[in-house]
Amino acid sequence: MQSFSILIDRVGNINIFNLIEGHSLSQNTHLQSIVDDDLIVEFLSELDRCSRIANSIFEYPNQPFINLKNKIQNIGEVFFSQFFPKEIQKKIQSLQEACLLWNVSCNLRNIPWELLHDGTSFLAERFYMARNIEGFRERDNNQRKDKLKMLIIADPTEDLEWARQEGEYLFETLHSKVSTAFLDIKLISGSRINKIELLQLVKKSDIIHYAGHTFHHDQSEESGWLLSGGKVLHAREIKRTGAIPLLVFSNSCIKFSSEKVTSLEKSKRISSKNENFYDLPGAFLSIGVCSYIGTNWDIQDNKSTCHFALEFYRSIFEENSVSVALFDARKFVQRNSSQNDLTWANYSLYGDTLTQIFYSPQKKKSFDASRIQAFLERSHAPYPISIIQSYQNFLRISQKKSSSNKAFSLLCEAFQITMKTIASLMFADFYHSCTDKKSLQLASPLSLRAIISNIYECSSFLHSLHTSMIPSRLTKSLNNHQNTIETLLNWDESFQKGQIQGKNLKIHLISFQYHLDNLLNDLTALGQCQIIYLHKSGKSVFLLNSKYCQERPVTSLGFHRPENLKVLMKHQGKTCILEKQRRRLLSLEPYMKFQMDQQKISFPVFKTN
Repeated sequence: MQSFSILIDRVGNINIFNLIEGHSLSQNTHLQSIVDDDLIVEFLSELDRCSRIANSIFEYPNQPFINLKNKIQNIGEVFFSQFFPKEIQKKIQSLQEACLLWNVSCNLRNIPWELLHDGTSFLAERFYMARNIEGFRERDNNQRKDKLKMLIIADPTEDLEWARQEGEYLFETLHSKVSTAFLDIKLISGSRINKIELLQLVKKSDIIHYAGHTFHHDQSEESGWLLSGGKVLHAREIKRTGAIPLLVFSNSCIKFSSEKVTSLEKSKRISSKNENFYDLPGAFLSIGVCSYIGTNWDIQDNKSTCHFALEFYRSIFEENSVSVALFDARKFVQRNSSQNDLTWANYSLYGDTLTQIFYSPQKKKSFDASRIQAFLERSHAPYPISIIQSYQNFLRISQKKSSSNKAFSLLCEAFQITMKTIASLMFADFYHSCTDKKSLQLASPLSLRAIISNIYECSSFLHSLHTSMIPSRLTKSLNNHQNTIETLLNWDESFQKGQIQGKNLKIHLISFQYHLDNLLNDLTALGQCQIIYLHKSGKSVFLLNSKYCQERPVTSLGFHRPENLKVLMKHQGKTCILEKQRRRLLSLEPYMKFQMDQQKISFPVFKTN
């Protein structure tokens, strides 16, 4: 993977750029742009305004009259074109996947580079990004530890319910999924947090995760983490411990007001040694911390922030670098949030893009997908919306402790929809690729048993094709789970006939869920099957591989050539599978159809059980 560093100095209203490719200075050196302070102030102010709107409506994420992501895109696109010289713009636009490190002067430290938009995408959607502030040293992370110590500080003020759950979920999951031979975890929360004990734990920790409030003060080193009783763990106190953690994740409420972070006078007063870098990133960077993740503005206490952290650590303990883990978490929350939830946009990484926190001495992964209740939603996230919605219907009922009969019915429905989704993909691909259509018996409407039987008829044929749009890994997984699918089918049919009742029902419910979880966790190749709906107008496309269908401009598909545009016109108003790399579309109708009015997927030619 390519690695780039963009060095930016700012003198007055002049920005000076140098681009380093790998370890060599590129031809793009000493480039300049003139940007007035008021433009930077307005850019930050507009982002601040969007964040405030998002926080005010987070309880109602599907309001149709506003699209905050689109507003941020417009803001980021204007700033991108104004701030960067043409040479830098073209270079960024030409890159497809790369590590991008921003080395910026202190008076540019608060610009969220992740939210700049190059006309095609946000930079955070395409690059593994981090920033380093001029004057802060980078720590060498070549020395690997056999065992890491992690400290989780959760809701010390006892007024953030999701922060408390975040701490508990992290502790429970990491404790159960990462061997104690590799990771020692301590969780402290609530008013029982003692400041002296906390400073001792901070000093000894390799990973610190804080979920709570951040306290701000005009004097930089008086800022810190808010504890119970009005106490504050100040930045100066953290520095004096001598702590040098590998990773600090401050998932906390941070004010991002333009008055505080963009004041020209405040920037001028910052010394060359950056001793007055006002916020917590500066406190940790100044002592040589490898990686610091912080928020750009006030966050709401909701499940999105919790899920972001959970996904981030899942990726970390799959031995990815911090920038890759942050990228994964951002993508996860984007897929599973409404257009007005800006959680994905709220995080920045300070440090280096290539820093890896966890190394397993074993060759196998140390962190498997969790099957506990808190993580089922995460495990199934990449799947088509039909599967996600049906499984979450079951989860909502099971969490409310409703009748076992109702829960079993919804679990069977999740299994049925999973099979119908797979069948739609395979049948459409089969009829597109196979000349002998008669080999597949598709009398309408098909029962679930007939659907599954035909899936396996298609499976071996599609597996042998190099042109198939179905990942070969999906057909392999289906073959590996043939016995499991047969068992679930038999239980589904027995339940529909009323043959599973009473105590037997509860026993079968537990077993059914366990087997379906195993099946879904091994069918992750479904996430590679990008399902879309092309609007009849031809101007927009709906992405259907997430918790919420996401509307995008049709230009985001990259079908720019005339022959590709003809393909788009041919599929207007249809539900399709997209192979973006080859610019191919395949209609999934009549097997699968997206219903715009209900925001859900239907299966017209399959029998409703």
